[in-house]
Amino acid sequence: MRKTNPQIKLILILPCLDRDKDWALEQKGDFALISIMCDEIIYTDEAYYEGCLFRRNCRLVNDSSVCIAYCKHSGQSEFTSRSARLHGLEVINLAD
Repeated sequence: MRKTNPQIKLILILPCLDRDKDWALEQKGDFALISIMCDEIIYTDEAYYEGCLFRRNCRLVNDSSVCIAYCKHSGQSEFTSRSARLHGLEVINLAD
């Protein structure tokens, strides 16, 4: 998609630098592959704390023009998708 639409950027907005400390080795490998394809990685905080995911989710909505999500209508993904709609963003749910 990015080859035909070079204006599309892949920017990861992550909650903290140590976001992967509890991930399985396979998850860390997947993240490494995704990181290579990114145009930019932004961390909203240095370390994890209660509320850092909420802060990251707000940043996702505020810095986006479209919301593309895989959401089963519960949890943080649903909250962020709903917030995006309330802010007037088009939401494309890949789970629908």
